[in-house]
Amino acid sequence: MKIIFMGTPDFAATTLDALVEAGHEITLVVTQPDKPRGRKGELVPSDVKVYAQEHGFPVFQPERIRRPENIEELRRYEADIIVVAAYGQILPREILEMEKYGCVNVHASLLPKYRGAAPIQWSILNGDKVTGVTTMQMGIGLDDGDILEKAEVEIGEETTGGELFDRLAVVGGKLIVQTLKDIEAGNVEPVPQVEAESTHVGMLKKEMGNLDWSRPARELKNYVRGLNPWPAAYSFLDGKMLKIWTSEALSFEEAREKFGGEAEGSSTFVEGQNGSLGQDGAGQDDAGQDGTGQDGAGQNGVGQNGAGQDGTGQNGAGQDGTGQDGAGQDGAAAGSVLAAGKPGIAVMTGDGVLLLKEIQLEGKKRMTAEEFLRGHKILPGTVLRRERG
Repeated sequence: MKIIFMGTPDFAATTLDALVEAGHEITLVVTQPDKPRGRKGELVPSDVKVYAQEHGFPVFQPERIRRPENIEELRRYEADIIVVAAYGQILPREILEMEKYGCVNVHASLLPKYRGAAPIQWSILNGDKVTGVTTMQMGIGLDDGDILEKAEVEIGEETTGGELFDRLAVVGGKLIVQTLKDIEAGNVEPVPQVEAESTHVGMLKKEMGNLDWSRPARELKNYVRGLNPWPAAYSFLDGKMLKIWTSEALSFEEAREKFGGEAEGSSTFVEGQNGSLGQDGAGQDDAGQDGTGQDGAGQNGVGQNGAGQDGTGQNGAGQDGTGQDGAGQDGAAAGSVLAAGKPGIAVMTGDGVLLLKEIQLEGKKRMTAEEFLRGHKILPGTVLRRERG
């Protein structure tokens, strides 16, 4: 087929490459204008533009594709179909109906789930086990056109947003090639989306990476995975940003067992500032450092100093009670370090323990927690915060 291709990021560049490798004729590549980047604000071309120029394809970069003069520019290029992948602008009806086979979109989710931006990362943030790619006959609305074909992809327990992005880009390239074959052969039956089953997701924002330690450990792990490599999950340690690249969600008992070994470089749980419970402390329902255990300094009790800074906190104690985000399920403040050693850095959450395994302190390189601890001592009771101060 003769194709006008519209796309911008590397996901789209992979789609374009698949079309080229399949022997389709690319008559025009439409992509977003170059964007300023870095301190000097130098203009940087999109991945699709770079690919197009390397292959000698004409490139069109309108600020707003729906302007009449830009629509007329598209009419100058002969095509059977327009293929769209993460272009970044809504197309008007004039463009959708311009070519023989209309406009087909490659969308990185199993529609109607996750319409909108960043569907790849949101599938991990929400803990999904399966996602995929959908080819869709584009309509006027946002990702609401008829479904042409789908391809499913499993999401592993440790899969990151970046890894899934790369996998789905390849799957999407193969799917659009197959879809175009089926369209040309008349073997595609468009299926309307079930509106009641649709969900919408927004763009990723940097502040999404600021971990709320009162949330369950498994949910926090999903954020660590889903926001890797951008914007990255983070917290603050002694006033400096601490990025968290890999982690493990554990129950309290699983965490205690990990730090219970006698191997060199290992560490055992000790009592934290709020009576955190562990191998050297009190039992789950016994007394902690200040005579309070799960049923004393727990979710609805008080911590080391009784009431917090203002007398009360989210769950009955404040900053000096259960900590900045309330208490964890075993009496320790959410966000407080239970142990730090060879297995990693164990941090209390609202439900379970998040073991930090690969981290990066502001101004430092990315490294394992074990490597980090060789030069930075973190004591039990240290609190990871949501603000620098």
